[in-house]
Amino acid sequence: MDFLELLRPLVAVGAVLAALAGLLQFARKKAEGIDRSRNIKLAVVARVGLTPNHQLHLLQTEHRTFLIATHQSGCTLIDSDEGGVPAAREIRAVGAGG
Repeated sequence: MDFLELLRPLVAVGAVLAALAGLLQFARKKAEGIDRSRNIKLAVVARVGLTPNHQLHLLQTEHRTFLIATHQSGCTLIDSDEGGVPAAREIRAVGAGG
């Protein structure tokens, strides 16, 4: 077996390892820019089951309150307020006339 035949796979493995090491360094530098000092406190104030697959959740952070509906397809923000001022949204019942 020739020395060059052994060298080619070793160089390939070395190149892959060098690329992975570069990606790791890049990810570490990106992670340093993330501000982890913000401690966001989230509390579930109330939870109401509408059907087995549909629920309403009232969530509160330090400065905001959110009303979220969860369903089989995901979740939907129904309403939110900031500092006690409700969002200007009118929720209408589906199928309501007039």
